[in-house]
Amino acid sequence: MLDASFPTATATRYALDQWETGVAVSGKDGIKFTENKYAAWYRAHLRNLLQWEDYSKTRNNSCYQFRQQLLTDALEHAGVTVEIIDESIEGFSIAQFAREDE
Repeated sequence: MLDASFPTATATRYALDQWETGVAVSGKDGIKFTENKYAAWYRAHLRNLLQWEDYSKTRNNSCYQFRQQLLTDALEHAGVTVEIIDESIEGFSIAQFAREDE
Protein backbone atom coordinates (compact mmCIF):
# COMPACT_ATOMS: atom_id res chain seq x y z
CA MET A 1 0.00 0.00 0.00
CA LEU A 2 1.62 3.23 -1.18
CA ASP A 3 0.78 6.55 0.37
CA ALA A 4 1.82 10.16 -0.09
CA SER A 5 5.48 9.64 0.82
CA PHE A 6 6.94 9.89 -2.66
CA PRO A 7 4.92 12.95 -3.86
CA THR A 8 5.76 14.62 -0.54
CA ALA A 9 9.46 13.91 -1.06
CA THR A 10 9.26 15.47 -4.52
CA ALA A 11 7.46 18.55 -3.17
CA THR A 12 10.10 18.81 -0.46
CA ARG A 13 12.79 18.75 -3.16
CA TYR A 14 10.98 21.63 -4.90
CA ALA A 15 10.84 23.61 -1.64
CA LEU A 16 14.55 23.01 -1.05
CA ASP A 17 15.30 24.19 -4.58
CA GLN A 18 13.35 27.39 -3.88
CA TRP A 19 15.54 28.06 -0.83
CA GLU A 20 18.83 26.93 -2.39
CA THR A 21 20.40 30.40 -2.12
CA GLY A 22 19.16 30.95 1.45
CA VAL A 23 16.38 33.22 0.22
CA ALA A 24 13.08 31.91 -1.09
CA VAL A 25 12.79 32.26 -4.86
CA SER A 26 9.13 32.13 -5.79
CA GLY A 27 6.52 34.00 -7.78
CA LYS A 28 6.74 34.70 -11.50
CA ASP A 29 10.54 34.81 -11.41
CA GLY A 30 10.88 31.79 -9.17
CA ILE A 31 11.43 28.13 -9.73
CA LYS A 32 8.47 26.44 -11.40
CA PHE A 33 7.19 23.02 -10.36
CA THR A 34 7.12 21.42 -13.80
CA GLU A 35 7.04 17.86 -15.03
CA ASN A 36 10.22 18.41 -17.02
CA LYS A 37 12.16 19.38 -13.91
CA TYR A 38 10.62 17.16 -11.22
CA ALA A 39 9.35 13.99 -12.96
CA ALA A 40 12.75 12.32 -12.63
CA TRP A 41 12.84 13.16 -8.91
CA TYR A 42 9.33 11.75 -8.50
CA ARG A 43 10.25 8.50 -10.25
CA ALA A 44 13.45 8.19 -8.20
CA HIS A 45 11.56 8.66 -4.93
CA LEU A 46 8.92 6.15 -6.03
CA ARG A 47 11.56 3.60 -7.08
CA ASN A 48 13.40 3.99 -3.76
CA LEU A 49 10.22 3.65 -1.76
CA LEU A 50 9.20 0.51 -3.65
CA GLN A 51 12.64 -1.02 -3.16
CA TRP A 52 12.56 -0.18 0.53
CA GLU A 53 9.06 -1.62 0.81
CA ASP A 54 10.13 -4.88 -0.89
CA TYR A 55 13.18 -5.14 1.39
CA SER A 56 11.05 -4.36 4.44
CA LYS A 57 8.64 -7.19 3.59
CA THR A 58 11.52 -9.63 3.97
CA ARG A 59 12.40 -8.16 7.37
CA ASN A 60 9.91 -6.61 9.76
CA ASN A 61 7.65 -4.48 7.56
CA SER A 62 9.33 -1.33 8.92
CA CYS A 63 8.71 0.65 5.71
CA TYR A 64 4.95 0.28 5.97
CA GLN A 65 4.95 0.93 9.71
CA PHE A 66 7.11 4.04 9.30
CA ARG A 67 4.92 5.46 6.53
CA GLN A 68 1.74 4.74 8.47
CA GLN A 69 3.13 6.53 11.53
CA LEU A 70 4.38 9.44 9.42
CA LEU A 71 0.97 9.82 7.79
CA THR A 72 -0.83 9.56 11.13
CA ASP A 73 1.43 12.20 12.66
CA ALA A 74 1.02 14.54 9.68
CA LEU A 75 -2.77 14.21 9.70
CA GLU A 76 -2.89 14.81 13.43
CA HIS A 77 -0.62 17.85 13.15
CA ALA A 78 -2.81 19.26 10.36
CA GLY A 79 -5.98 18.62 12.35
CA VAL A 80 -7.33 16.30 9.66
CA THR A 81 -9.69 13.49 10.50
CA VAL A 82 -10.03 10.60 8.07
CA GLU A 83 -13.18 8.55 8.18
CA ILE A 84 -13.35 5.29 6.25
CA ILE A 85 -16.84 5.13 4.81
CA ASP A 86 -16.59 2.07 2.62
CA GLU A 87 -13.60 -0.23 3.06
CA SER A 88 -14.59 -2.19 -0.04
CA ILE A 89 -13.54 0.70 -2.31
CA GLU A 90 -10.25 -0.17 -3.94
CA GLY A 91 -7.41 2.19 -4.79
CA PHE A 92 -5.02 2.08 -7.71
CA SER A 93 -3.20 -1.10 -8.57
CA ILE A 94 0.57 -1.39 -8.97
CA ALA A 95 -0.01 -1.93 -12.70
CA GLN A 96 -1.84 1.40 -12.92
CA PHE A 97 1.00 3.16 -11.14
CA ALA A 98 3.54 1.44 -13.39
CA ARG A 99 1.78 2.74 -16.50
CA GLU A 100 2.34 6.26 -15.20
CA ASP A 101 6.09 5.62 -15.05
CA GLU A 102 6.35 4.66 -18.71
